[in-house]
Amino acid sequence: MCRNRGVYSNARERNYLSFNKACRQEGIAWKTLLPVPGYAEKIEFGVIISFAYKVKDSDQELVVAITRPETMLGDTAAAVHPEDPRYKHLIGKMCQHPFVKRELPIVGDEFVDREFGTGAVKITPAHDPNDYEVGLWHKLPFITCITDDGFMTKDCGQFAGMKRFDCRKEVLDALEKLGLYREKKDNPMVVPICSCSKDIIEPILKPQWYVKCDEMARRAIEAVEQSSRDWCISRQLWWGHRIPAYFITVTDGKRQPEDPADNNIGFLLTQKMSARERGRRNEDVLDTWFSAGVWLFAIFGWPENTGDLNAFFPELAILETGHDILFFWVTRMVFMAQELTGKIPFKEVLFACYDSEMRMVER
Repeated sequence: MCRNRGVYSNARERNYLSFNKACRQEGIAWKTLLPVPGYAEKIEFGVIISFAYKVKDSDQELVVAITRPETMLGDTAAAVHPEDPRYKHLIGKMCQHPFVKRELPIVGDEFVDREFGTGAVKITPAHDPNDYEVGLWHKLPFITCITDDGFMTKDCGQFAGMKRFDCRKEVLDALEKLGLYREKKDNPMVVPICSCSKDIIEPILKPQWYVKCDEMARRAIEAVEQSSRDWCISRQLWWGHRIPAYFITVTDGKRQPEDPADNNIGFLLTQKMSARERGRRNEDVLDTWFSAGVWLFAIFGWPENTGDLNAFFPELAILETGHDILFFWVTRMVFMAQELTGKIPFKEVLFACYDSEMRMVER
């Protein structure tokens, strides 16, 4: 798949600690204090805070709603719905960031929910998946304001070097001193928590590995109906099959190596290269479902053309599984088998049904 460019690297908005079983979603209905590793006091979640951005060259202001105040240090725009009569006249104007030397354009975008909060939102493309898409569409800068270790970056002005949740409190205090703080209200939300470390997972722009799915989906469409959106196969975990990819050093002086904002980041997939040629190996591991997707033929010696592979694959007429992993596993097995062996791995799928206590009751 590497030879025909089916696998590629790209910087996308993904959780640094990844999804799947590494993350649990903690739903909270109102103001709640949660313990966070590394902090003596519990941290407040379940609230939405409003503050004002001053509109440049006017006496007007744009009040935006936020649930993670520390990320406003990575804001590169504000957005309103283009048909919202309260804000239509502000589209195209600029706001002045109160803490860093940065002007923020006010853009009109239909993704904005006019009924949520104030109807105006801040845009932080490097720390929110929805903002990421808005940033691409409006060609906004992507500014990372939180490091992998949970500290504020050098782009955060007076808050640089602070721990992210310490910074949260300091940002709110500073907004209040400047007269920009407006209000705080209860807000139902979901908090992503790492199942292993119990830390709060932070969306951070990271280079990831993807499998191109358009061509595979076209070939598999007769067997499984499937979206052709590319599949992120890299995970920032300490367990799993390590991705066979290596950093290469860029020496042309035109860009910085390993720049996560560079979509042509210098990675190299290799098969027969010396350790010296390979350079530093990428630390990411493969998505569990990628590894599971090749299981049916990998156990018979693939990629070698073994006798077992020819004798026993594909010999599986029916696959018995649960409906909840139809997309995660079954579809991927069809994708991978067709792409790498040219064969469909099974003809039928039999779903197991479970009761409320997850006991199998029928097929």
